[in-house]
Amino acid sequence: MTSCPALLRRPALAIGSNLEPVTVSPLVNRTSFNQPRHSSAQLLRRPTFSDHSPPSNMGSTFPDYYAILGIEPSATPEQVKTAYKRKSLLCHPDRIPAGPEAEAKKKKATVEFQAVADAYYTLSDTSRRSNYDQLRSSRPSSSRTSNFDSSSSYFNFFNSARQSNTADAQDAYDDDKESDAGTQPDAEHVFGSVFEDMLRPEVNRHVPVWTWAGAASGAVLGFIAGNLPGAAVGGFAGSKLGAVRDAKGKAVYTVFKELGSDQKAQVLAALAAKVFGMAGIGGQGSR
Repeated sequence: MTSCPALLRRPALAIGSNLEPVTVSPLVNRTSFNQPRHSSAQLLRRPTFSDHSPPSNMGSTFPDYYAILGIEPSATPEQVKTAYKRKSLLCHPDRIPAGPEAEAKKKKATVEFQAVADAYYTLSDTSRRSNYDQLRSSRPSSSRTSNFDSSSSYFNFFNSARQSNTADAQDAYDDDKESDAGTQPDAEHVFGSVFEDMLRPEVNRHVPVWTWAGAASGAVLGFIAGNLPGAAVGGFAGSKLGAVRDAKGKAVYTVFKELGSDQKAQVLAALAAKVFGMAGIGGQGSR
């Protein structure tokens, strides 16, 4: 019986032979050999957390964003936002006064501030919250923690899940409007977006030369509204800092960050008085 290599080899011609050369077509298309076949539905289906097992880099603990915000899993979007406002004001790094231990305290507060922002970013969006709840329900309750350091592992897992998909599925995923869901948000951007309207008058007290003028008035003084025409307001990730900008193109939170440390502390104290005053909760002592 003739072997496969012999069938696939182009036959050699003897010198002087009258035979015409014959090319034998390969029996197997090697490019498709042993390749998995995917239906169009499989390729276009958006991957979810349930498709993947938690990788080793996620560790034995899982961030419980409900516990981090101090709310129940049944919390409404408005309750999620209110909880974020309270928690973020209590742990904002700019509340730490100068002193011998200020650097260590700010470092600790920054980790908490980021975890609180991660929690709000995840739970404030229907799609992100659904994906998070799927993964949370698959983990034993003993592994859930309100430890702020565990938050980064959640986003590392999401990115790992995305990278493990086929190229076609990845392309379809990237076309989705929520394709940034695996990117850990900038905590400062989240805070600036959520507190934008409340920050404006407080910042204006410390920068009186930039006074607010409504868009309808047509005035070109102080803060003016709008990103690029048609752009969504209040993005959390990337470079979107919110819609309210001054005449030089600065977002209101950027102006806030340029204030002195004492001024920033005063602004945050004013915001806390409004937020906790409405909720009937005390200020710093309640932390």
